[in-house]
Amino acid sequence: MSDHDIDPTSPRMAPKPEVTKIDGRELKPSTLMMGHGYDPVLSEGSLKPPIFLTSTFAFPSAADGKRHFEGITGKRPGGADGLVYSRFNAPNQEILEDRLSVWDGAEDALSFSSGMTAICVLMLAYASQNDVIVHSGPLYAASEGFVAKVLAKFGVTYVDFPAGATREEIDAVIEKAQAQADEQGGKVCMVYLESPGNPTNALVDIEAVRASVDAAQLDCPIAIDNTFLGPLWQRPLELGADLSLYSLTKYVGGHSDLIAGGCLGSAEVMARIAEMRTICGTATDPHTAWLLSRSLETLHLRMERSQDNARILAERLRLHDKVTDVLVAGGGAGEQRAIFEAQCQGPGSTFSIRLKGGEAEVAVASRFAEGASMAEWNRPDREKLSSVANTLARKLTGVDLSDPMSGFFLLRSATARELVPGLSGIGFKILLDLLATSETPLKVKDFPMNFSARRSGESKLDRAIALDFLAGLYDKSFGRVIPTRFALFGTVGVIGVGVHMAILYAFMLVGGANFSWSQAVATFGAMTFNFWLNNFLTYRDRRLKEANKVFWGWVSFIAACSIGAFANVAVATTLHDRGLPTVVAALVGIGIGSVWNYALSSRFVWGRY
Repeated sequence: MSDHDIDPTSPRMAPKPEVTKIDGRELKPSTLMMGHGYDPVLSEGSLKPPIFLTSTFAFPSAADGKRHFEGITGKRPGGADGLVYSRFNAPNQEILEDRLSVWDGAEDALSFSSGMTAICVLMLAYASQNDVIVHSGPLYAASEGFVAKVLAKFGVTYVDFPAGATREEIDAVIEKAQAQADEQGGKVCMVYLESPGNPTNALVDIEAVRASVDAAQLDCPIAIDNTFLGPLWQRPLELGADLSLYSLTKYVGGHSDLIAGGCLGSAEVMARIAEMRTICGTATDPHTAWLLSRSLETLHLRMERSQDNARILAERLRLHDKVTDVLVAGGGAGEQRAIFEAQCQGPGSTFSIRLKGGEAEVAVASRFAEGASMAEWNRPDREKLSSVANTLARKLTGVDLSDPMSGFFLLRSATARELVPGLSGIGFKILLDLLATSETPLKVKDFPMNFSARRSGESKLDRAIALDFLAGLYDKSFGRVIPTRFALFGTVGVIGVGVHMAILYAFMLVGGANFSWSQAVATFGAMTFNFWLNNFLTYRDRRLKEANKVFWGWVSFIAACSIGAFANVAVATTLHDRGLPTVVAALVGIGIGSVWNYALSSRFVWGRY
């Protein structure tokens, strides 16, 4: 049977021609929302669109079905028209999408189950393995996470630039992205913007991005999340963007009773997104689409009123004694104001505020706060050791908190940047270092932390860690007077004195050796001991570990200290021969030699002072 033997297909029933003008005057979008995209005749004369709660639609004839699926599969040019399955599209979705297109002046629109769904489907439609996405910053956390965590699994990378970047800065970022794409064997697949950015409300110069993309001759779309300002206060498609995305949950929905998203643009650009949406099955459900169509009728009124109210609230908040700044789109002067005046029709009703420091400047997860648990870690010896360490730490920092030794804490980045130049970098407890560095005691709040049982490995708490802790306390207390590393070297030297004297008397009193030989052997033994302890403690950050490095380090230490050792023996012997008591002569020799020992060994054995 040929095509000629099949009855001709029936034309799809479509709404009557849209009326967009009256007496040559264009109707406003707010007016078109009352009936655009819907013909009551198609729904039994119902003035308002009913909710089409159906999954499947019937074809007028088998021929219509044949033609439809031939269009879907590409066997027949022209694509496919009509409704088949609600995963593809349905009447309520089509009405909604027609009306959304009106606001942005777009050729086509698609609705999604959420704003994030729209973003994810968009990126999946255009990103391929090893491609690069260029995006502005900051981004909504979930958008940023999808790029950095999900797409990264497939070799997709990104290059970002701050909102408010100049044309020159954008050019540099795009050039970097192109180089990165060439290296990966991919392409720059998309420029993704968010303007205003969440939560700073910083604006992106859309026109500058368009010019930069064109100058680089990139064959990729420019997409923008226009949730905060659109569609009344910013029209990205007129500024050079190819796609405009929305969380329809916000202003379009407006009643906090639904979740939905939208994407708008030219028919050509939207085709790939529509195909991916069909595959993923992420279209808006009929009831949500119906609710959104209803809400669009009052969108203009609600957005205007909310903007007016936001202005009043922002001005009042600026006068509040706990508010340091109110971040409004286009607020202030300079480049941001210039972008706003050139590309926006209003600031919208979404803004952020910066608050003065309140209850705490540092949040600490404590092992000893009420409600905390340490599992099997709560051994008496460790608890006693931690108690002693915490007592010392509180006296040093002047901050009363239950666990200054915690490694889990939060503080503002600005505070961290302010304190970093003064950090000692000694020891492993950065919180203790931060608290002790601050000239004024920081406000700290404890939160209970529940430790789980260790599943593998061993505790890193050992004697070296304890010594590091003590070194850190010393550095904050006296480090500006006597450098900590020199103090540690000197402490090792003091301990070495005991070793020296023990060997000296052992050879003289027990072995019967003369003083010169006993002093030489004692010096050599003390040097060996000092090398071992300095390697373990003083230079722990540069510790020599492998056997060959330890051996040659020891040889280098002996060699570097040979001048000091010679001076030590010579001076001590001379003084002893002239009648100076043995102990005094030995101590003077040690003092002279120690200066040489520190200077030379620090430089030539461990490579730093």
